[in-house]
Amino acid sequence: MSRPKTDRDVYQPRETIKNGSDYLESLRDGRTVIYHGETVDDVTRHPAFAPYARVIARIYDVIASEESLLYTTETGAQAFVPYLLPQNVEDLKRIREAMERIHALSAGMIVQGPEYKGPVISGLGAAGPYFVPYQDNVARFYTVVRDRRLYPGNAFTDPQIDRSKRPSELANPDLVLRVVQERDDGVIIRGAKMVSTAAPFNHEMLILRYGGAHRLTPEDADYAFIGAVPLNAPGLKVFSRQSFRPPVADPLDAPFSTLFDDNDSFLFFDDVFVPWERVFVYRDPEKADNWLSQTNMAVQLVYGDLIRWQTKFAFYTALAVKVAKANGTIGFRGQQERLGELVAWTQMMKALVYAAETKAVPYYQGVMPNPEIVLTFRALRPMIYKRVVELVQEIAGSGAATLLSSLKDLESVPEIVEFVRGAAVDGLERTKLYKVVWDVVHSDFASRSELTERLHTGNTGDVLIQLFFGAQGMGLDAHYDQVMEQVEKLIREV
Repeated sequence: MSRPKTDRDVYQPRETIKNGSDYLESLRDGRTVIYHGETVDDVTRHPAFAPYARVIARIYDVIASEESLLYTTETGAQAFVPYLLPQNVEDLKRIREAMERIHALSAGMIVQGPEYKGPVISGLGAAGPYFVPYQDNVARFYTVVRDRRLYPGNAFTDPQIDRSKRPSELANPDLVLRVVQERDDGVIIRGAKMVSTAAPFNHEMLILRYGGAHRLTPEDADYAFIGAVPLNAPGLKVFSRQSFRPPVADPLDAPFSTLFDDNDSFLFFDDVFVPWERVFVYRDPEKADNWLSQTNMAVQLVYGDLIRWQTKFAFYTALAVKVAKANGTIGFRGQQERLGELVAWTQMMKALVYAAETKAVPYYQGVMPNPEIVLTFRALRPMIYKRVVELVQEIAGSGAATLLSSLKDLESVPEIVEFVRGAAVDGLERTKLYKVVWDVVHSDFASRSELTERLHTGNTGDVLIQLFFGAQGMGLDAHYDQVMEQVEKLIREV
């Protein structure tokens, strides 16, 4: 049902977030975040959330201070470049370079920062024709998020309750997010979404639909909803997972998990009101299911990871080289083979990014990265990431398992420094180096990172099957026939 347009501004905050201070203040908006059985009064001050919030604030400061990261929109706003709707390959390059600048601040460890969501939201904004009759709502959402420099999140996976059933077949119809009431001014939604990375730090939550193997039927129309809600919407409860930020004596004991743990969250919508202006798909099972194939948002999610992996793999390679030199194994043939493989994986990420960018294809109101290249990466990413982590672990060996509890131990018992030295570094530097190794490839933070990097864009088997069925449209049978026709012709003629 299409509702008449209004001039209501249903988005908060109404002012542009210009810097880190603005960002931190914007999070003090009455949102409900649940952690360890308690409601967090202020995520910018709570020890489980504050470090990441301050890192995002620093990113906002960088965005504000570097002219190359901003562009002027048609409304006159100064927007963050990744939210640009690309019209050509040069625009894609500009977006990629802006994302790389932000990735450099965390060595690619922040999975879904403000830059990551830019191409996703611009892809949504450009796909207005798909969202008829709510195309104006989609355009408005894109413009507001872009112009006000909001940090959006997304949630599309239904809870893992019983994947063998469609939502309407579950004993409790309210477990999966659905519309439970329609009003003149909007709808009421109830239910849950399984995972949303960095939700405690977002301003807007884009609610999409992905339920696994089952497509929605007309009986599931109540579940056919796509829209957006603010994180401080009454009734929205954000349940953060356990923080992987360890209690350490020195931040350098766990530098990456201290700064970059982004608190994936389970979202519970307890009768949340959504104004019609925030509705993008309503009671349309086909549109609710087909956004993955009919918009570029899924491609952009994966492409953002591909860009980021350039930076992350370059760091892993540099770390591995540093470890091999510290241990005096850089001259060993086996280590050199492993290091060469790491270099190859890093260069492959760069090649895939370049190919996807330069072979861009048309997309509604502009262009998009080449989907065949991006989705091929999506299919192979679980194997690639697992292998890269294995290589770093093998190069570092068992040294990470025998680390001192803290760098503070070297201060309290200085004579031990000599016994933990390396071939080319002193005991302090080698301990710091191996603290990084533990943090990025062995710790709880590292385990969560591997889980996310391998699986967050879909079940491995499903992704490979999707790639296969997509390839059927490339005319593989016809290609075989053409090759054999040419071979048989050569046999006759040669």
